[in-house]
Amino acid sequence: MNSIRATLAMLLLLSSVIASAKEVTDTLYSAKNDRVIVTYSIVQKGNRVDFEIKNVRKLLGDYHRRKYGKEVGKIHTLFFDGIGAGKDVKFTGETPDIITLPSKASYTNSSDGYFIVEQWPTLSFDLEDARGKSFTIPLYLAHYERKQHYKILCLCGNLEVIIPTATPKPSSTASPSSNKQPSRQRNVELIETGEEFDEYQEQALNLIKSIYKDLPEQNALPMSSTLKRKIDNLVDLQSKIKNEDVCKKIDEALEAYNAKEKELQKAMVEANEKKADDDDFANCTTKEQYESYLKKHPTGSHVAEANTCIKDIEEGEKAEKDKQNKRTVWMIIGGVLLAILLFVGNQALQSFRNIRTQRSMMQMQQDATKRAQNMAQNKAKSEIRKQTNKAVGQVRKKGQTALRETADKMKNNKGNKRLSI
Repeated sequence: MNSIRATLAMLLLLSSVIASAKEVTDTLYSAKNDRVIVTYSIVQKGNRVDFEIKNVRKLLGDYHRRKYGKEVGKIHTLFFDGIGAGKDVKFTGETPDIITLPSKASYTNSSDGYFIVEQWPTLSFDLEDARGKSFTIPLYLAHYERKQHYKILCLCGNLEVIIPTATPKPSSTASPSSNKQPSRQRNVELIETGEEFDEYQEQALNLIKSIYKDLPEQNALPMSSTLKRKIDNLVDLQSKIKNEDVCKKIDEALEAYNAKEKELQKAMVEANEKKADDDDFANCTTKEQYESYLKKHPTGSHVAEANTCIKDIEEGEKAEKDKQNKRTVWMIIGGVLLAILLFVGNQALQSFRNIRTQRSMMQMQQDATKRAQNMAQNKAKSEIRKQTNKAVGQVRKKGQTALRETADKMKNNKGNKRLSI
């Protein structure tokens, strides 16, 4: 068992001599309160520097969470090593900056010109001397629109990556006697560290890795019981570990767990507040209800909409009032015009009636005159006819009387046998 531990210790020693590695977790913030937590490793092997994303978490601010709603899963974290390199992908929105590598770095740009952080990309380049060097990676949030089209939303800050300095190899010209004692002391220390590593540290590191893997999957409280057991086991192991680096990783894991719990609590409170806010706003239909909503939720997510609705209602009421006023004015004008028309019509009708009455009276007068004339003419004709008939009767009577007298005379003459003419 001790020989295996010694071999493991020697391998660790050799790897530390050949390469220097570091794993870092950094948190970046955007101007709209978006947060990106990136865990990466930076490894230097000679002149070769390898950068690799290990994990990433996005916590969107209220603005982007409200704006994109159910499309939050289409928001990705990107960085660029060339602008316009990809022919099949289109980028709109903000113009991004590319990574800034150290001077005299030998690096071959990617064919696409961009990297999606959620896909855990890697960067590799060569340096003549990496001591005291660093490079910058600007991270951007982008929304996948459609058909290889990304809209760059905002900058989430610059990821400052410090290149670790490799430990130089021991000189081969040193005498065996001079190297023997230090090597023995180093082996003893590594063996002791290896014993702790075998018993507790490896278990703690595995728990930490598992916890970091489970944390992004926690979407609501309470957290999973499995994750809580892992945290409890990690807390129990912390008192048994003497290695400062491992203890620091344990503290970071516990802090990440507590931060996740606070984040979920805050998200739950925000979700409840948002639901109440949405429900209160959805029930608003009148100006008074919108004003009541604004008093109850002065910083609610629908404040602008409520103000717009109040403004629309006021404008509608004003337009309706103006319309009513115009209708009233037109009714008054119409009433006046109708009264004038009725008056004029009445006068015209009265005049027409008067004219017709006058005409009727004239016609009646004319008819009466004509009837009187006809009656007078008829009476005159009747009188003339009567007088004529009377005169004719008298003449006839006189003629008849004369004839009778003549006849009588003739008879008398016959008796006297004389005829006197």
